Amino acid sequence: MLLFNNCKYNSFANLFEDRFYDLKSAGSKRNLYSYTKIAKNENLEPKDILFLSDVTEELDTAKKAGFQTVQIVRDPHQTAKCFDKIRVL
Repeated sequence: MLLFNNCKYNSFANLFEDRFYDLKSAGSKRNLYSYTKIAKNENLEPKDILFLSDVTEELDTAKKAGFQTVQIVRDPHQTAKCFDKIRVL
């Protein structure tokens, strides 16, 4: 929730249904059981849940649980996936 409420241009939390889990409600995000618990609480198959995070270890665990995953990059610097995308000003 912290990640989505502290974006540069606006809060993105309102784009999602009110289904955010934290350490108190689900447990450690690096513990496989936490994801199993979330899927069970939501009455959904893990493959039908998208997990967003900026922490690779959390994404790896969610993927092991069967969740779809997307990494959020919070680095304030621009990112280039290959050298031909870099332009010097």
